[in-house]
Amino acid sequence: MPVKKSLKRFIINKQFLHSIFDEIDDAILILDNNQNIIYSNPYSKTFFNSPLSDNNLFILLKDLDSINLFDYIIHNDCNGETKKFKNRYVKITKKLIKDFLFIFIKDVTPHIQYKTFKTELVGNIAHELKTPLSLIMGYAETLLINENIPEDKRKKFLEMIYESTKRFDALIKDIISLHSLENLEPNFQVEEAVSLQKIEENLKTIFENSNKKLILNFSKKSVFIKEEHLISILTNLIDNALKYSDGNNIYVSISKAKKQIIIKVEDEGPIIPEEERERIFERFYTRSKSRNKQITGTGLGLSIVKHITTLYGGSITLTTNQYHGNTFEIKLIEKKAKN
Repeated sequence: MPVKKSLKRFIINKQFLHSIFDEIDDAILILDNNQNIIYSNPYSKTFFNSPLSDNNLFILLKDLDSINLFDYIIHNDCNGETKKFKNRYVKITKKLIKDFLFIFIKDVTPHIQYKTFKTELVGNIAHELKTPLSLIMGYAETLLINENIPEDKRKKFLEMIYESTKRFDALIKDIISLHSLENLEPNFQVEEAVSLQKIEENLKTIFENSNKKLILNFSKKSVFIKEEHLISILTNLIDNALKYSDGNNIYVSISKAKKQIIIKVEDEGPIIPEEERERIFERFYTRSKSRNKQITGTGLGLSIVKHITTLYGGSITLTTNQYHGNTFEIKLIEKKAKN
């Protein structure tokens, strides 16, 4: 009778563990003194790509990285420690209860990457802001201490100060834009469709003084995307084409396929080299710096485009087009609010 009660209690306890731990998106394992697996939740089996049940842990593990990680956890005081595992970062929590070792492994890679991004971004911002500030201070100081500067030089210095303040202002606006995107909830929804006729009018106003012809082709009347996001994508891509393209035309189209918004911005070359195509979306990366010393920008525009694309669960591709130039194609999933 005591044996039956003990068995019943074990079964009830195991069912209780399953009801709690099976739904948690952390790897959870319970081991006995011989490293036999008493329990493992479904996420642990997926994360370590191993069956992890009813056998010795080290027999079931399939790769050396996993073996080394668990060997470290079992034999070291590592509770609360964050450790590199393959290309991920995991936080380890473990607790010995009677003769059983409870192990909780949480994937904290996004958190670590975000902290790294923040650190790098602050450093990059400080560096990028220093350049226009130094120029402004240098030219202003020259004007202050030299009262007899010829009028043509004075005008040139004032023009340089003005250009530097414009760059400074553009940097601040892009940094604010990035910050707002970083703080936007991933499950946001769009309550009202944006009019593409309004977008077309805005673009014509923004780029009316550009030295290239803007050819717009919007096949739909409206799309469900935040207006400021659509304007940001379009202005950054068009601005990029204006800076780097030698052609006379920039082609911009917006269409829809099922629930996807498809945005294309095409220029007439030169073609972006293959080795630069991945890097151009990095923050503060400027294309072909050595060949484009006269071209200025914040280095954040395409990074903002990529970030908005990610928020909409979309994709961005860069290909060569029929004009011997570049085609940026953005595919976004509409964020229409559910009534």
